[in-house]
Amino acid sequence: MFGIGISIGVGHVCSKTLRDLPPGIIPPSLSKTNPADQPILYLSFRSRTLPLSALDELVQQVVAQRISTVNGVSQVSVLGTQKYAARIQVDPRMLASRGIGIDEVAAAVSAQNVNLPTGVLWGPQKAYTVSANGQLVNAAQFQEVIVAYRNGAPVRLRELGQVVDGVQNLRLAGWYKDTRTISISVQKQPGTNTVEVADAVKAMLPTLRAQLPAAVEFEIFVDRSRDRNFNRGGSSTR
Repeated sequence: MFGIGISIGVGHVCSKTLRDLPPGIIPPSLSKTNPADQPILYLSFRSRTLPLSALDELVQQVVAQRISTVNGVSQVSVLGTQKYAARIQVDPRMLASRGIGIDEVAAAVSAQNVNLPTGVLWGPQKAYTVSANGQLVNAAQFQEVIVAYRNGAPVRLRELGQVVDGVQNLRLAGWYKDTRTISISVQKQPGTNTVEVADAVKAMLPTLRAQLPAAVEFEIFVDRSRDRNFNRGGSSTR
């Protein structure tokens, strides 16, 4: 009852405050969290030679997938993700000199970068989907995309600007010890023992080390299984 009273009181204050805020502002919100639901481990991954997009793929496809199978782990989140993307930077002057609109560039890239089913082969017992994999996978391939024809000659994307290997979100980044990193957080299932789950994850790390390239370095930079107060609050079954 004490906790319910506090929630209602804070909610009432938020509602009263809304009348004093400027019009059009996003209304304040109230949320309740359980300290036991916080991640119990944080790990950082870095490499001096691998691109961040390649490191991100390793963390997503190898590390996060393996740690999520540990008994007692409920969720593994990747922080500061750097998923690969080819970034197209067109020069407006080049477009204007050839009479090409930006919409034509977008349409050409979309039309020549497809990965769709094209049909089905029906057999007596099985059916097989036939796919045309025209998906472009790096900047070098995007550079050769034909955007339009002028005077009977193809105008390729590389003639209109530059295409570079990059990441999807340039405004998202993570650092640890002044180095760009990809990090993960590990949450345990409700009612499980913090120390046991953390120890099980740590026991898997040597196996992960063997599966990753030698250029990848990682370490635990937050370990709440060593926090006695967090441990006591998060281990209700022990």
